[in-house]
Amino acid sequence: MTKNQIILNDAIDLNDLFNKGYAVSKINTDIADNLLKKIHNQKFNYPSVISSDEHPVYHTDTGLFYCECVTPFTIPDGENVSSPQMGMGFLDDDKSYFNDFWSNLSKEKYFKPLTQYFGEFSQLSKQMMKYSKNDGLSWHYDFKDSSFLINMIYLTEETFTEEDGGYVEFGVCDYTGEIAKEKVISTGKVLPNHGVIVTANNLNPNFVHSVPALKTNKKRFSLICQFGYSANVLYSLKAKNWSIV
Repeated sequence: MTKNQIILNDAIDLNDLFNKGYAVSKINTDIADNLLKKIHNQKFNYPSVISSDEHPVYHTDTGLFYCECVTPFTIPDGENVSSPQMGMGFLDDDKSYFNDFWSNLSKEKYFKPLTQYFGEFSQLSKQMMKYSKNDGLSWHYDFKDSSFLINMIYLTEETFTEEDGGYVEFGVCDYTGEIAKEKVISTGKVLPNHGVIVTANNLNPNFVHSVPALKTNKKRFSLICQFGYSANVLYSLKAKNWSIV
C-alpha cells in the first residue's frame, strides 16, 4: 500500500465482481474517520417521492460529470420498514472535499483491471444515506444507463453483527423488469462496518441487492457513488439478454 492509497487492496477481485455481483475491500482508516466526521454535518431527510431524475453537471477542472441525486429510487421491505434517509446534497463547505475524494478514488489502481479495458470513468453519480432503526430496502437493481459500478462505503462508530440487520445482501435472479423475491439466490452478505467499501456490478441486471431492516439504534451512514461513462458506452451491453437459465 502506498502513502496516498485510499483502498487497501491493490486490485479489485474480478472473480467476485462478475460471479457474485460484488467485491469487498476497506479504505484507509484515517480517511474513513475523516469522512465520518464530515458526514455527521450533512443534512438528511426521508424521501417524499420514490424516484428522481439526475441532472449531470460537467466539471471542467476534472473533466468528469457529477450528479447529486436527492431522492433516488428506494423501496422499503415490508409494512413496518421505512426507506433510509437520503442526503440533501453536500454542504457547500464540504462539496469540494467529497468531489475530490470520489474523483481520486475512481482513479485508484484498485480499478485498473477494469479501466485499462473500458477506459477511465467519466461520470460519477454521488449520494449519501443515513439508516435509522427499521430502515431498509427490498431487492432491487439500480438501473442507470451510464452506470457500471456502484460503490458503497460504510461509515459507523460501532461494530455491526448480522443480528443488527442493516447489512447489504447480494443475490442473483432472472431479471425481467420485476424481481420475484422468492426466486433470488443469495450470493453473500456484507456487514456495514466502518471503512468497508463494497463495489457492486451494475452492468448485469440479474445481480440485485437488498438491505434488511436495521434492528438497532447504532448509527449507520453510507457514501455511495456510481461510476460510469457519460457517452453510455455500456448501453449496448446492458441491452443484451442476461438470462441465467
